[in-house]
Amino acid sequence: MVNEQIIRLFYIFVVQGFVIVVFFMLTVLLMKPRRSNNKIILGGSFLFTCIGFILNMIYVFIFVETVVLVLYYITIICIYGASIFLMVFTLTYWKSEQIITQKLQISVILTLFGAFSLLIFIPSGVTINETTNWKPVWNLWLTLYISIFTLASLILSLLFIKKKIENLRSGYPSLKKGWTVFIIGVMIYGSGLHFIIIRFFIPEIIILSFIFNTIASTIGTIMIYYGLRHKFDP
Repeated sequence: MVNEQIIRLFYIFVVQGFVIVVFFMLTVLLMKPRRSNNKIILGGSFLFTCIGFILNMIYVFIFVETVVLVLYYITIICIYGASIFLMVFTLTYWKSEQIITQKLQISVILTLFGAFSLLIFIPSGVTINETTNWKPVWNLWLTLYISIFTLASLILSLLFIKKKIENLRSGYPSLKKGWTVFIIGVMIYGSGLHFIIIRFFIPEIIILSFIFNTIASTIGTIMIYYGLRHKFDP
């Protein structure tokens, strides 16, 4: 039990601390040399993930069940809801900002986040108290809800990018290479998010699932950034 607690604290403060730095740096780099609406949308994905990990650090010191539960729900909404920004970004990049206007982007993001946040009403979706040693335990319905929602967002992101690639002329191999890196990044990012399904059915690998989730999400996000870094500005 002591060793497991040490591993958990190491993961939260060292591994996730590193991830927070990486995501923050990517957000800063994304906004240079000039901001654009599309950059802000993609940056929202990085920033929300960063906020989720920070909250995950905070509630580890709190032992009031209601407060911990509220913070944890906000944490998972931020981390897993970040895929909504990615989906809206790819939709906008495919259709152009003239069609997917800023007002429409905001409306879609708010609507989807509102729908995703309904997870808080799933009965006993998360249990986190003394009986679980203050570690979050998800029930099946919460696991399926989050998995299906994020999977749908990621699949739509890939479909939108596939449409974008089909619209590219054959004379732009560097652009297609960048999109290929982006697609691989999305798939790695998604594999990290959806390792939670295995964690639900095999509780013994909970620590391993946390580590894999963090590593895959970080590598995937870095690939997403580098796959698109030359394409944000006209």
